[in-house]
Amino acid sequence: ALSAGSSLRILSLERNKLGAEGAASLAAALAATSLMELRLGLNFIGDEGAAAFAEALVTNSSLTELRLERNAIGDEGAQAVARALALNSTLSSLHISNHTILNAGRAALESMQKERQPSLKLKL
Repeated sequence: ALSAGSSLRILSLERNKLGAEGAASLAAALAATSLMELRLGLNFIGDEGAAAFAEALVTNSSLTELRLERNAIGDEGAQAVARALALNSTLSSLHISNHTILNAGRAALESMQKERQPSLKLKL
């Protein structure tokens, strides 16, 4: 289990069908961990799950890489993540490709990348 005393640094839960509810539970636990890399590709977390991770990013100070590829995230979720990145200086790599992110979400993420450059690598 994820806890404040855990020595776990990398967690890969790709292709586990976590959904938005599972993402919210995992995101809530993220604040109290020293996890550095989280891989969640193909879990169908959607905008709701992306928003949960965005909220966790505001307080998390250990995560350096977050992989959210192919999770049915749209503009709303992408914008939530972009807003959180303005308050998080630790995350240095975000993979958020193969989604239904359109102009507004893409623009928000690209704008945040420009503000944080070169400290943030973004894969859309």
